[in-house]
Amino acid sequence: MPPVKRCNRCQAPLGKQYVRAEALLFHPACFRCSFCQGALGEEYRLKDNKLYHPHCSQQRFKLNCSHCQEPLGATWLTLDGKKLHEACYQAHYQEQCEVCGGELTGQYTRDPEGHVYHTACYAEHKAPRCDGCAQPIVGQFLQDLWGNKLHPHHGGLPTLQCHVCARLISEKTSQGGVQYGDGRIVCGICQMTEITTPDQIEHARQRVLQQLQAVGFDYIPQYIAVSLADQRTLQKRLGVGRNANSHGFTKTLIREVLGQGKLQEHSIFILYGLPRLQFMGVLAHELLHVWLNEKQLNDVWGEREIEGFCNLATALVYQNDGTPLAGVLHQRLAQDPNPIYGEGYRKMAAKLQKSGWPGLIHEMQTKPQSALGKLIRFTDRFV
Repeated sequence: MPPVKRCNRCQAPLGKQYVRAEALLFHPACFRCSFCQGALGEEYRLKDNKLYHPHCSQQRFKLNCSHCQEPLGATWLTLDGKKLHEACYQAHYQEQCEVCGGELTGQYTRDPEGHVYHTACYAEHKAPRCDGCAQPIVGQFLQDLWGNKLHPHHGGLPTLQCHVCARLISEKTSQGGVQYGDGRIVCGICQMTEITTPDQIEHARQRVLQQLQAVGFDYIPQYIAVSLADQRTLQKRLGVGRNANSHGFTKTLIREVLGQGKLQEHSIFILYGLPRLQFMGVLAHELLHVWLNEKQLNDVWGEREIEGFCNLATALVYQNDGTPLAGVLHQRLAQDPNPIYGEGYRKMAAKLQKSGWPGLIHEMQTKPQSALGKLIRFTDRFV
């Protein structure tokens, strides 16, 4: 026997005539608004298995537009918990593209200031341009210390950075660049002042000596052989691995000459392909190694103090130059995390700030001295 159909309002059995509303069944007399008890017509609202006149539903459940406070009607939109007429949403809440004013649907782009755009409008009118290819930058990009912004890749190849000045390399930002056999990449701007000839080496040497003498270094031999060398040669002389980043090397040979005593012969080797300013910075470092050798101070001080002291000469060259490139190189020197070269430089720079050049030079020479070995070698890892 089939189950008895009952009225959803009074629960009494239904007769042959009844009213169906959605999945609910009612006696004709029970088909009434649950709020005002008035008879219902063809239009009604259903909530929690109860029926309401549309206006009674608005009053009972306060279904008014959160913006204009007028009844919502049959359909509405919800935004952050607010019920809104579609017209109110479009007029007052719909985000619009800052460029074209059109409505935003689907994916869109928001800039750091909170403005929103169609993705295409942003790329065409607002996105920063790559300083290399002039195309819009959307998403990740590279930025160097000089303010250049470039895509991470061009034509499937990664964007490279100058080993010296840290410029991102492109024809527009760096006048191109060159890659040396040891893997170093040097931009076209730095390459323009590359030291390559004996005359250039000698001129740089004289300039550096003048700067060192000006702060109180009384004697550094004039006749010192300064030569260019490749990375492999420097690494071999230094006894370091192939991945070491070596820019300079000083060798001092002690000769015993009958009737003349000990004579010191100094040779400096500097990595080829360096621009003039960086070459001078490396040379200044190595010339202080020569000064320390001449004063027989290398067995007196630890490696950190020696390399930090020599790096002060590099910093002197950069500070005297005062160009933006000098600022980049000096910053790199000051922030070097290496425990010998970086920490040593910061330690000795603090002493220099406290004592000045005359005081620091005097301090370096007043410690007890010990005999110099037959062969002394000093290195410059990175300046």
